[in-house]
Amino acid sequence: MVSAVAVTNANPVITLTNLVPYFATNSAATNLWDYYRYNVSTNAFGVQFEVLNPSGDVTLLARYGLPLPTMGNYNSISTNAARVTN
Repeated sequence: MVSAVAVTNANPVITLTNLVPYFATNSAATNLWDYYRYNVSTNAFGVQFEVLNPSGDVTLLARYGLPLPTMGNYNSISTNAARVTN
């Protein structure tokens, strides 16, 4: 399992499905985290997550299994301090 974080502690972990887009918005004023889960098959060559058309800064963290990723505990990070697709 890969857990990806888009930037809401109050929200549950959302399960993503291959080839099914997921659309969400998040207010930068709240500075909360959104948690997503995606199961990667054992014979996969890789996995790719995209943040399209962000309206502000985005940090995407990925982690294999639990615990959920944090800024100090992740397997992969992608930071985007500009409003460009990441």
